[in-house]
Order: sequence, then C-alpha cells, then structure tokens
Amino acid sequence: MPNLPDTKGLGFEWSLETVERDKTDLGKVPIPVVTDVLLFNEHFPNRVLAALNGQSIRVGAQRVGRDMRWKTSGIAVGIIGEAVLAWLKGLPARRASVVVTEVRIYIATDGTEFNNKEECMAHELSLH
Repeated sequence: MPNLPDTKGLGFEWSLETVERDKTDLGKVPIPVVTDVLLFNEHFPNRVLAALNGQSIRVGAQRVGRDMRWKTSGIAVGIIGEAVLAWLKGLPARRASVVVTEVRIYIATDGTEFNNKEECMAHELSLH
C-alpha cells in the first residue's frame, strides 16, 4: 500500500479502488474496509449508524477521493487517506484555497523598492 495513515487498532484496512467522474478515470483512491465492526464502532460510531441509514462508508470514501482527485490531479494517495480518515471522524473536508494579496510597491529612480510612498519620496530626495 502507498503511504497511507496507519489503521492498526481502528478496525479497518485500506483498499485501493479506481474512481471516475464524467467518464474520466481519476486513478486509485483509498477505501476503508471494515475488518472488526466493534472496534470500528468504538472509533467511528457516527459512521456505523450512518451506514445503517444508507450512507455507505465505501461510497462516502469514494466521494472524498473523487472530489480531491478532480480538484488536484496527482494528489498523493496518502493525503486522500488522511482526508478519508478525517471524514470518518466527522471532521469537515479540507479545502484548497488561494489567497490573493495586493501589495503596492514604489520604485525609486535608482531601482530601490519601497512599500511606503513617503519612504520612497524621502529616498528620492536623499539622492539629489
């Protein structure tokens, strides 16, 4: 198995399964396979109850993996495994985000850069 989170003592093992979206093969994602229901239920009681209500552990793990592969091709299987483990624990999914910060730069005639207009002007005056 690739570098997946350790499941020793959690009541499940990892299996790798190919997922698709819009008929596009997204590659293999880790799927938890329950090996000990009592032990699994100790660690993830909400998931056993949800499975009894129709929310399959396998289908949920496929969704987590499919979403991550669709957004970021080439993402490591281990990172997807961590996200599936977080999903099993009921934690919110990690989301990739981009923060754009605009910074104004003032450049003096000698090429020196400043973040502040007054500093740039003072530098200009010192050059003459």
